[in-house]
Amino acid sequence: MSQAPRLRDFTIVKTSSVHGKGVFAKRAIPKGTRIFEYMGLRVRKENLASDLANGLTSMIYVLSLNETIAIDGERGGNDSATSTYLFV
Repeated sequence: MSQAPRLRDFTIVKTSSVHGKGVFAKRAIPKGTRIFEYMGLRVRKENLASDLANGLTSMIYVLSLNETIAIDGERGGNDSATSTYLFV
């Protein structure tokens, strides 16, 4: 007999008074639970200033991955790009 799938619907994206949109918890999230993967275009940090100047990014949803690479959630990202803040 197969087990019922675990409910993983923890979050909702809504309007936020902090920064346009935010990720809000819909219910208690167990400690250690992986919520979502931050997705977007992987870009070289050295190119971010020119990308901003050329209107390719606003730099609002850029997350540092390591010393040379960042993930720009504004380009090819998902709802995780709005997760600068998680409201519980």
